[in-house]
Amino acid sequence: MKRYVLTFVALLALTGLTLGLSFVPMGGWNSPVALTIGAAKSVLVVLWFMHMIEHRNSSRVAFAVALTLAACLVTFTMMDVGTRGREESPASPPTTVGGLP
Repeated sequence: MKRYVLTFVALLALTGLTLGLSFVPMGGWNSPVALTIGAAKSVLVVLWFMHMIEHRNSSRVAFAVALTLAACLVTFTMMDVGTRGREESPASPPTTVGGLP
């Protein structure tokens, strides 16, 4: 039970750190720092609340494969969204006077 309480306190502390750092101007470092804290919270949840630390290697491999596929999905989605709108628009048709070509 002590392990769960300590994990919960660590998650609360990391959440507070995320909230506190959201008000600190760090320029381009805001997102990487927030993602690092989020990854640390995810590791805590996976290891202790999902009991992955106690599982056999086959469960760990299955979890790693699922995580890799999810990362690929997110990566390909970001690549798709990031490349939208870069096509050149076709040339506008020439305007005519009076509807004659």
